[in-house]
This record gives sequence, C-alpha cells and structure tokens, in this order.
Amino acid sequence: ELSDLEAHELKEKAEKYGIIVIQAHPLRFNQRHLHPSAVHGYEVFNGHPEQKSNNEAVNLIFAPMAKEGKILTSGTDHHDGHHMPNAGIVTDAPITSLDELTATLRSGNYSLIKGDKIVEL
Repeated sequence: ELSDLEAHELKEKAEKYGIIVIQAHPLRFNQRHLHPSAVHGYEVFNGHPEQKSNNEAVNLIFAPMAKEGKILTSGTDHHDGHHMPNAGIVTDAPITSLDELTATLRSGNYSLIKGDKIVEL
C-alpha cells in the first residue's frame, strides 16, 4: 500500500526504518519532481540510452541541493540486456549490503558515474 501514500508520508515511514527516499529521473517527460522536503535526494544522472531524462537540467536544478544535505545519485533503468549501464557510484571500499549502501550515500563519500565521466560530489 506504499503507492497510496503521499511522498512526505512515505519519507516519514521510511525514516522509521533507516530507509532513504531518492527520486529517480525527476525531470523525465510526464513526471513531476517532488518537493525537497519529501525526499532525501535525487538521481541527478540517468544513463538509460533510450529515455530523455533531461540530465543537464536535472543537474542545474538539483546538484546545488547537495550543499543542503540532499543525497545525489546516478543510476539507470537496466531493464533489458541492451541497456548497458553507464551510470552508478564509485566508492573506495566495496559495498556488500543495503546498510553499507545507505551509509555510503548518507556520508557523501562517493563519486558519480555520468556516462564516460566520474564526477566528484
């Protein structure tokens, strides 16, 4: 029943369990971005080769929010074999659990993979 919740309600419930809420591809066609108070962060690069994710505009709008404590991510919709990912994060140590991933994202101690570039936060 999570899909029935408003975004701010989802964030409140998630926080009780140490879960972070990141909005994926916030400026893709027909999608509205969520208010910063309703999420912990935003995907600022989406590497899906067949979607117009408006990565440049997303960066202009959301990347400055890192200074306000928002978590920034890079990801992709790897739904089919030909959707080879060119996005993600780079860390100094391997991430082997969801808890480690969450802690890393909260710490900001990672870089973003954006296509053929690795970008420091």
